[in-house]
Amino acid sequence: MRGMDGELEGVEAMVAGAKSKGGREICERTVELMYYLLGERHSLQDRDQHE
Repeated sequence: MRGMDGELEGVEAMVAGAKSKGGREICERTVELMYYLLGERHSLQDRDQHE
C-alpha cells in the first residue's frame, strides 16, 4: 500500500501544480496520466486530430 500512497501523492502534487501555474500543458498531461492509469492510452495527438 505504501507504493499506492506514493503514486496518489504524486498525482495530487501534479494537480496542485497545474492549479497554481494555470498551465494548460500541465493540465493536459495530468488528464493523459489519468487515462493511462485507467488503461485507456489515448494520446493527446489522436484526440486533437478528431477535433
